[in-house]
Amino acid sequence: SLILGEAWDDEATVEIRDRLREALLEALKSSEPAEAHTPLFSLAQRYALAAGRLKLDRLFQKILLAVHSKHDAPAVIDAIAPHLRPGVHTTLLWLPLLEHAIARHHPGKPLYVIQPGPPGHEDRRLVMVRTPGSDEWEEVEALPRLKLEEAFVVLRLYGGYSPEAQPMLMSPQLTEDDHIQGLFELRYIVPPEWENMIMGWLRTRPALCVGISALDWRHRML
Repeated sequence: SLILGEAWDDEATVEIRDRLREALLEALKSSEPAEAHTPLFSLAQRYALAAGRLKLDRLFQKILLAVHSKHDAPAVIDAIAPHLRPGVHTTLLWLPLLEHAIARHHPGKPLYVIQPGPPGHEDRRLVMVRTPGSDEWEEVEALPRLKLEEAFVVLRLYGGYSPEAQPMLMSPQLTEDDHIQGLFELRYIVPPEWENMIMGWLRTRPALCVGISALDWRHRML
């Protein structure tokens, strides 16, 4: 079972953080000035309170897509993917890089992706599947019986972009409140029909942590 974070210093990650920080500091100048060393997720929290969540999501979307359109995916993800086995894996990335790497290296295995849905929705989750031999992603309407010895399941706990060819932005965790509340709302991410199997898998198997930092409070909470 893999837990994939974002605590590395590739060019795309550094540029996203820098550009988000610059944009948030600039936007907050007139309403609530912040120090340059204020944590990124605290800046996002202040901006969401000052300007609204919709503007925060639009700012995030604009910067994230602009940066990643000119950078390759981190090499570490493509290096790990061939060694992964079916079961439950977790990504904290906003982009579906892990899902795409698994699809490339394990085309003969079913691949499910579960991520938070928009706030206010009763089920509050999106479940998508890429069936063996297919390049298409489809939303799962009726959950099948899950066989974790044969299928990959990726939990996208921090939301972000869906894995399909024309990805949709789904409830990215950008603020301090998002990360604090998100852990208490995991029951809204894992489908009840799969909860015992998925949580049992995570509790009884060792986890490989990549890109996780003890200095990051969000990672420590997780």
